[in-house]
Amino acid sequence: MSQNVYQFIDLQRVDPPKKPLKIRKIEFVE
Repeated sequence: MSQNVYQFIDLQRVDPPKKPLKIRKIEFVE
């Protein structure tokens, strides 16, 4: 699961304006 989360963050990092809320939730959990 950790790998999946990391990959998701990387994908969102490239396009943060697409899902800023999800990124914030993930970063908070990390």
